[in-house]
Amino acid sequence: MWRELLREYQVTDIASAVYQDRFGCWGFLDLWRAGAPPFSDEDLGFLAGIAGPLTAALRQGVAGTFTQEGTGAAADAAVGAAGDIAVSIEPAAPGDRVSVFARACGLSRRETELLGHLVAGADTREVARQMFVSENTVQDHLKSVFAKTAARSRRALLARALGR
Repeated sequence: MWRELLREYQVTDIASAVYQDRFGCWGFLDLWRAGAPPFSDEDLGFLAGIAGPLTAALRQGVAGTFTQEGTGAAADAAVGAAGDIAVSIEPAAPGDRVSVFARACGLSRRETELLGHLVAGADTREVARQMFVSENTVQDHLKSVFAKTAARSRRALLARALGR
């Protein structure tokens, strides 16, 4: 089906790239060649060479959407772009938003677990009990989460993670 569809547009080759790191997938790129020779090894090498920096920039861009100043910046930029580039942006479901927030900010598994307990309304004592750690350890994890998310309080952290 794709071959038939792409042939109609004289597409002769496609190069695809996935931009992911240990925190998740941040983007995809499909380049279509129409009426030109296939992508060369040099072309593919270039795409491979920019994958690391582009992945980091995409993740930082997503993380920036969780700050007060960054809210909507990606959507505004996409709307303002002209030409033959298509960008799809859709709102995340509340449950997915916390997960994306944690991944975009580079939170560890335990820090993400802590965030989940906070989102559920747990206080320090309850988080410590559920995570089987001391209250001091919860505070240490929380300080690390604050540093990674640039939040200065639980209230600010939850506001960013939940989009409020």
